[in-house]
Amino acid sequence: MLQEELTYKRYSDWKDVARLVSFCFFEHFPYRQLHMFWRLQGIWQYLRGDKSWKSPQRLGLEPAAKRGWPGLRRAPARKG
Repeated sequence: MLQEELTYKRYSDWKDVARLVSFCFFEHFPYRQLHMFWRLQGIWQYLRGDKSWKSPQRLGLEPAAKRGWPGLRRAPARKG
């Protein structure tokens, strides 16, 4: 990215170039660490002998307040 900018000079302000290069650097930063964590977690489960798939917990389509999630309450009815 930086080489292309040095060659073609598409951006007039150096702050835009710095922002673009920093976005290119930080684009993969959290994803790669999470992906490595998930891979290590899978390897650990495999080495422990856990080779079965678990079914996901389904919540359905009913409203969140009906499910009883903490912190979610229905708004009180208005008077009048």
